[in-house]
Amino acid sequence: MCCLLLGAAPVFSLAAEVNLSSQNLTVDGVAVDCEKYNIDGYNYVKLRDLACLLNGTAAQFSVSWDGTTRTVIMKSGEAYTPVGGELSFDGVDKADTANPSSHRLLINGVERTDLTVWNIGGYNYFKLRELGEALSFAVDYDGSTRTAQIFTAAPDKYTLRAREICAGMTDTEKIYQLFVVYPDAITGVSPTYNAGEATRTAIQTMPVGGFVYSAENLQNVSQATAMIQGQQSFSTIPLLTCVDEEGGTVTRVMSTLGTTWVDAMFSYRNDGNLVAYSNAATIASDLAGLGFNTDFAPVADVWSNSANTVIGTRAYSDDYEQAAELVAAAVHGFRDNNVICTLKHFPGHGDTAQDSHYSTAIVTKTKAQLEEQEFLPFRAGIDNGADMVMIGHLVVSDIDDVPATFSYEIVTNILRGELGFNGVVITDSLMMAGATGYGSAGQICVLALQAGCEPLVFLAGPGDLTQ
Repeated sequence: MCCLLLGAAPVFSLAAEVNLSSQNLTVDGVAVDCEKYNIDGYNYVKLRDLACLLNGTAAQFSVSWDGTTRTVIMKSGEAYTPVGGELSFDGVDKADTANPSSHRLLINGVERTDLTVWNIGGYNYFKLRELGEALSFAVDYDGSTRTAQIFTAAPDKYTLRAREICAGMTDTEKIYQLFVVYPDAITGVSPTYNAGEATRTAIQTMPVGGFVYSAENLQNVSQATAMIQGQQSFSTIPLLTCVDEEGGTVTRVMSTLGTTWVDAMFSYRNDGNLVAYSNAATIASDLAGLGFNTDFAPVADVWSNSANTVIGTRAYSDDYEQAAELVAAAVHGFRDNNVICTLKHFPGHGDTAQDSHYSTAIVTKTKAQLEEQEFLPFRAGIDNGADMVMIGHLVVSDIDDVPATFSYEIVTNILRGELGFNGVVITDSLMMAGATGYGSAGQICVLALQAGCEPLVFLAGPGDLTQ
């Protein structure tokens, strides 16, 4: 194992490095796998692996090896095309690459002699901090989760503020922030109608990330508004105030508080994109006026199976392409009226015979079929700026043998990796029968987090939450 000093200034980071060889690595918040080592307290990553991981991001770079001049060549902004092996001294393309200390290094046409490189097992490993500086991506370290973090674009003021908030939180506070619950779950009062001292104490003791409100929590407009405002005032970090308000059969607010009535979305399927936008805008405007900031809508499932009862007329259409257009329009309606919207239930609940509220729901289609059909509305929503995607408790037997909620392949590799979603991935209620059969309350929460879901909708009582 040989080393060459090909020291650039370190990438922005005041945090100490963690041992990357035994811990975690993320790119823009998404967990990734990369060959890596910790040498003398610094993190080194395999060059070709990192180039693959950053393909398609603002920090993508190409890598090639010129055996004639013994040069490693990197170019920012170019896509990396994997090759069979790295070039050795004699220019032969083979996996057992030459010692990079015998090579020159060109980055964007400039020869660099200031980067630290190791040759391990015939491959080039670069110091992560230095490579980030050279190729304009940022590196930071989270000691609490023992994670090295790569950011492909300079963090905006909101990201910096979020990091500042997280740095001042205890581990217990960070754990509670992962959960979105009924107000009743922490107050011990069922149903919770107001924001009194019991709520203040509960939020201070169990500082959850947000609340989901049921119809039982809502009596009238003034009560609902005062309750939500009061709960927000008790929380140091702003709460997600969520509700299931789709229109038609799923209306927590319209049916109790008398806001503008909107029918089931399926009934508008042939009325065009403008009506889909207008319906979403109306719902969002009414919700925002009451203090809700998040709607678990629009439904991006397609009612492609007439025997399906759990989705049915909640869907925008029974045609995949039509649903994609209408869902995309709805996303703009929600966002233009300052309400976070949620595409649900990925990877698609419209063709199942079972209802995941009551049993395991099986998706029998192949991945290829899903890509051509069920994924279309989700892709359209994501491409048009959807803030959240809700994962359904759906077993896609062609992909994994566990529900999507617990599947790293579906959540991280497919939704985030292949569909390119970089927003919030939230679970459906973890108290549904489609999830509860996979372990204790604590165990299923861990499984969902490991798959890449966060936050967790956990509609249970305080005893289960503190587990």
